[in-house]
Amino acid sequence: AGAGAGAGAGAGAGAGAGASGEETEPDESSGSSEASSTSTRVKFLADTMLGRTVKWLRCIGVDTALYEGNRDAQTIISLAAREGRVLLTRDRKLISKPCGGLCYFVPSNDAKAGFHEIIDSFGLSFSPKTFMARCSKCNTSNYKRLTEEEIKELFDEGQIPSSCKVKVSKYYMCMGCKKVFWKGPKYDSARVQIASVLQMNEEDVYDEDGQFQGYVDGLEPGKTSAARELDQ
Repeated sequence: AGAGAGAGAGAGAGAGAGASGEETEPDESSGSSEASSTSTRVKFLADTMLGRTVKWLRCIGVDTALYEGNRDAQTIISLAAREGRVLLTRDRKLISKPCGGLCYFVPSNDAKAGFHEIIDSFGLSFSPKTFMARCSKCNTSNYKRLTEEEIKELFDEGQIPSSCKVKVSKYYMCMGCKKVFWKGPKYDSARVQIASVLQMNEEDVYDEDGQFQGYVDGLEPGKTSAARELDQ
């Protein structure tokens, strides 16, 4: 999601490791059958063909891992089962494999349409409290508020633009990938993009008591937020 260092919700659409192989049509019942078993805390494992959709799901707080390993179907399906995730894919060859109800084929190749298909099929709802609750890069849901010493070091190393020195006072580090976030133009852009995708008013995306906006924002310097279960 869009705070600081290039984490915009619409940035970096997933570079498609294109699905190869059979052009046979998938079982059209596969999408609806998995949707019926969803819970309010459904978790996903998505392939790289859904990169931008993954970012949007994370931006609204949905636990969505991105699989970037080899394309062996059994490996991917086994990982989804082991982690209790539903596999999201546009790979027709993959969806044709037995997956025990763990696979969901996303029919649209349009990122926004695919996002809405997933939201509708799994009955997901958006709460402003979950906006930016997960790192858009790695899916982690806890952050550390950086100390003045840590911020100075990052400025000295060039990891934070010097233009931020007089504009931003609070910086956060994702405890998963160590990416540094702050509230700047890209954060505002992410709000606009998510509002557009969800067809909401921009002001309705924000909640001052949200995970990133309030909970993390209120941390003392040097403190780390606990990873929390996020209602969807």
